[in-house]
Amino acid sequence: MNNTSKLIALTFDDGPAPITLPIIQTLEANNSVATFFANGVHLERYPEITAYASQIGCEIGNHTSDHRHLPELSYDEIVKQLEATTDLILPITSLRPTLMRPPFGEYNEDVKQACKACDLALINWSIDPKDWDHDNPDITREHVLNELEDGSIVLFHDRLPGTSALMSRFIPELIELGYKLVTVSQLFEARGLAPNPGTLYLGPIT
Repeated sequence: MNNTSKLIALTFDDGPAPITLPIIQTLEANNSVATFFANGVHLERYPEITAYASQIGCEIGNHTSDHRHLPELSYDEIVKQLEATTDLILPITSLRPTLMRPPFGEYNEDVKQACKACDLALINWSIDPKDWDHDNPDITREHVLNELEDGSIVLFHDRLPGTSALMSRFIPELIELGYKLVTVSQLFEARGLAPNPGTLYLGPIT
């Protein structure tokens, strides 16, 4: 039996999309879960994909309505972005999201205060393989493996063909290496922690 005491949270931004589906299927086939930070504009198009992810135990986080640079918006505009996306996630999953990821990882005090008002903690990452920059699955895999450690929060983008294709072999590989794939909230819970609304977290969570 593999040692599964090493916990990591795989996170996927910018979906859902049709190519998100095989990622979810691979997670389900390997008794694993992840956190998907969804955009409102895509949730409206593919609610059934997000519903499927939620049904197998994946976590759905808020990634705003349309992926704008939040520090360029007013406080009220940020709140509108967050509330609109939460209002889409709630009926799809029957769960109110507690986590959000700021687009581009960008935030300022208004973003933090808006998240606090919307009961959302800010979750960035500890590993960014920049799959958005190259969409090369081999480069992505090598980058992650070189930096991976217990408690890592890994950033991926599920709308990228290369990343979607990688997961069918990479998720089983991570499990074989002794990692247990959990949601961000489960990672915090395993450490006896609870993310606070309006607070930014980067990882690794130890």
